[in-house]
Amino acid sequence: MLSKTSCFNKTMFFKNVRRFWPLWALYLAVWIFALPLTFLGYDGYQPGSIYSILTREILQWATIGGTIIGAIFGLFAAMAVFGFLYNARATHGMACLPVRREGQFLSAVAAGILPLLAANVIVFLLSLLAALRVPGNDSYVPELVQWLASVSLILLFYYGFAVFCAQLTGSIIGLPVLYGILNFVAIGFWLLIKALLSLFLYGAEMNTTQSFSRWFSPTVAFFSDVRIGYDTVGKTTKYFLSGWGVLILYAVVGLVLLAAALLLFRRRRMESAGDVIAVRCLKPVFRWSVSICFGIGFTMLLYVILYAYNGETAGATKTFWFLLLFLLVGAALGWFIAEMFLQKSFRVFARRSWSGLGVCCLVLAALMLGAKLDVVGYERRIPVADEVDYVQLDCSYADPVTLRETESIELVRALHAEILDGRDRYYERITPPNYTRCYCTISYYLTNGSVVERDYYLNYLANDQTTYGAAATAQDVMNCAEAVQNRSSISGEEVYSGDITVLMTAEECAAVAGCETVEDYLLRIQCGYTDAQIERMDEETRRTELARTVAYYSNGSYYSNLYDAYVHYSYDYDLPTYDLPAVPEGAAASSSTIVVEVDHDYGDLFNWVLAHLDEIDYSRVYFNYYVSLNAAEAQEFYETVIVPDVLSGTLGHAWVISDDESRNSISHVSVSLDTRTRLSDDMEDDDYSYSYGYYDDVDYRYHYYSYVADCDAAHVAAWCAGRGLIMHSRSEVSDNTSVDVDDIGIATTAAG
Repeated sequence: MLSKTSCFNKTMFFKNVRRFWPLWALYLAVWIFALPLTFLGYDGYQPGSIYSILTREILQWATIGGTIIGAIFGLFAAMAVFGFLYNARATHGMACLPVRREGQFLSAVAAGILPLLAANVIVFLLSLLAALRVPGNDSYVPELVQWLASVSLILLFYYGFAVFCAQLTGSIIGLPVLYGILNFVAIGFWLLIKALLSLFLYGAEMNTTQSFSRWFSPTVAFFSDVRIGYDTVGKTTKYFLSGWGVLILYAVVGLVLLAAALLLFRRRRMESAGDVIAVRCLKPVFRWSVSICFGIGFTMLLYVILYAYNGETAGATKTFWFLLLFLLVGAALGWFIAEMFLQKSFRVFARRSWSGLGVCCLVLAALMLGAKLDVVGYERRIPVADEVDYVQLDCSYADPVTLRETESIELVRALHAEILDGRDRYYERITPPNYTRCYCTISYYLTNGSVVERDYYLNYLANDQTTYGAAATAQDVMNCAEAVQNRSSISGEEVYSGDITVLMTAEECAAVAGCETVEDYLLRIQCGYTDAQIERMDEETRRTELARTVAYYSNGSYYSNLYDAYVHYSYDYDLPTYDLPAVPEGAAASSSTIVVEVDHDYGDLFNWVLAHLDEIDYSRVYFNYYVSLNAAEAQEFYETVIVPDVLSGTLGHAWVISDDESRNSISHVSVSLDTRTRLSDDMEDDDYSYSYGYYDDVDYRYHYYSYVADCDAAHVAAWCAGRGLIMHSRSEVSDNTSVDVDDIGIATTAAG
């Protein structure tokens, strides 16, 4: 009689379940503390906002908690049930059993995942019971069902991924290392490549990631694409989980990886126990991967140490040859380190190793030279206007703008072409003496869904317009009609409040507030004391409150007279000869500079102000004066002040270049207007650039607009003048708060 073939062995299954029960118990305990006990913690609360708080907390455990806990216990479960693969005696014993490889594999897989899924169900049921003790009549079943589905799908992926990794190695230590590396290798390798290319490839962006890389780094994808959304219904905010497609996709991937692991297990050489890589055909992949990754990491480390860490830079051409040398040396080190792990020996310098390393280095050198010569046209690429859906332009000192009109996109393309034409001027990493660098990031969002992004640094000499070049063009594009319109205009929204902030001296603030003296203004307006309270103050308390207000609450970090005892002094011996004052005690001297820096501790500053309170010049102490507007006033201010000045080009202006013109043009008057839009059925409420709320039986979407007025904004100036408010330019405040160090002629601005 033929024996029956089985793909599952009940004895092996239950043995693994019983043997590793502490692991399943620990997983269950973690989730019990995380979820059911959370409900019991709200037992004594009053009903109302508890529903929104609890549902959000449940879904946070479903996303963030589920990812972290699933990643950890998925690995532990795989290490437990497949631990026999990493011990030669246990491996040989399993090989001698009259059980097919499929039966061993499926029994182990089931013993690893089913107790964890069962624990999820137990936690779900306990949470339902605990929810009954929460005040109110709200049902938490939908959110708990979402939690159960989310954590189970995430766990299924991580477990399948860990089981797959378990078949690739013969080392119990190598499994968690390989598991962790493969989880993040895609996005990590992509960031390393981008960081390396950005050092010599003109315009290569370093701070962003392409969307496809995160899909090969599952943990990153879970954190970035599985989110908590919300919907406001009446006075209640309902939260829900978004990104189910991502969860289901990775759960399917987990099942596919389990199937691939089965194929590997069927063909696995049991004598590979102890090997770092158990699959023979993957050993060359391991050598090349370690060599390339180690080479790039080694290159970036040396670059930081030799250049960036020391505050130095190298020219673009010189940088490339150093990077190529570092890369080849690092690749060689990585190659032999990988060989040592594979051979489990230090005797790895055989002829065969050198030949493989030579091929690897040739490939890396060819790729580096190809990138340097821009074989694929990366540096020169400017997308055709018809391919562009919209463009985002982000420049120094200005908020980013989004441009969709054809004329605006053409302006950006012309700016991009000008930057490329000035490559030789802008690309050298050594900024010329006295020059300023501003960044310019151009992001083309194409109609096919891809993004073309470039980062540039533009050098210019402040106050010398002949050197502005592309920086001036960037400033013009940032102030094109569409950019100003997008930045400044409120369309279809209700303005319901506003605030105007004007920086003025303490004397000017006192005059506008109707206070007889500055001290009266400081105590009554800034500190909020009543007349009766001020009358009851003794002299010591009054002086203390005045000093506290000046030292802590004034926008007086500009006021350098207060900081004379703490200021940074620098004496340049290359200046014409003067009678220099004595070197301050504790100064650090060099061949050209004497520098002393004294602590700017606020406690010391307060004590100093208190001691010199009678000497303070209140015409050089600045406070922010606030004017609040109600709904009607704010709407009127927008229509009669903001709109005319925006149309005239004196409001909503963006400054990319920092020079005397910008400092003389920008005022210390800022405006913020709060707006809201009544939500309708056809409006999406998942745009996270807005906030959402419920007021007076209506659901609203909230937003705010901010403006900084130029000094020639006529309507803002007239509005301020009508209320006695004084507009000061940035340069005016700076000049009023600088101080000369004795008679050397060096203007020194106080550190603040």
